[in-house]
Amino acid sequence: MRKVIVVIAVVSMLGALAVLGVAVATGSGLSAAGTKSVTIEDNSYTPHKFSVRKGTIVKWTWASDVVNDHTVTQADRHFEPKTSGFASEEQATGTYRHRFRKAGTYYVVCLVHPTEMHMKIVVRR
Repeated sequence: MRKVIVVIAVVSMLGALAVLGVAVATGSGLSAAGTKSVTIEDNSYTPHKFSVRKGTIVKWTWASDVVNDHTVTQADRHFEPKTSGFASEEQATGTYRHRFRKAGTYYVVCLVHPTEMHMKIVVRR
């Protein structure tokens, strides 16, 4: 009887350690990066500044009451558009997504309203 109790205790302890290991692994940054949402309203990005983990997809969504066309265009730190960066079409509805695969600071500007609409995204490792 004593051996049965010891075996049950050992099996229970191993099961608890396995569950704990899964919890630690999924909470320790080993899980995939998620999605960050940005709303495009007339002449603003909300939020206009944030940080995400490498691998995160940022999804820009044009608000339902947007009247003007807008873009999501990668820019330099002076908010001048980059010719080799990511860019959406000029649009007033819909969504645009970009996955940030490299750590760094990214600047975004609307080509239609460059002095009013710009944002900064910091991508961490």
